[in-house]
Amino acid sequence: MLIDILKEKIIIAFKDLGYEDDIRVIKSNRPDLCDYQCDDVFKLAKINKKKPTEVGEEIVKQINKFKDFNDYFKEVTFANPGFII
Repeated sequence: MLIDILKEKIIIAFKDLGYEDDIRVIKSNRPDLCDYQCDDVFKLAKINKKKPTEVGEEIVKQINKFKDFNDYFKEVTFANPGFII
């Protein structure tokens, strides 16, 4: 299932950055913005005593480095206040 593949890829990015991998990827509740979202940036920011924007942008940057990025994603961005979409 596509959502499981996306979650696997995002877990890799989290682990590469030293963050825990207990994340949730869900079908977006804002289909006008994206198909799927991960809102665990808030949790990671709190645990790591960082700003959500710092964590979110770090994760998006890591995901965009994947060599097979285009096989799974059209675009990955960070949306304030703390969503990876």
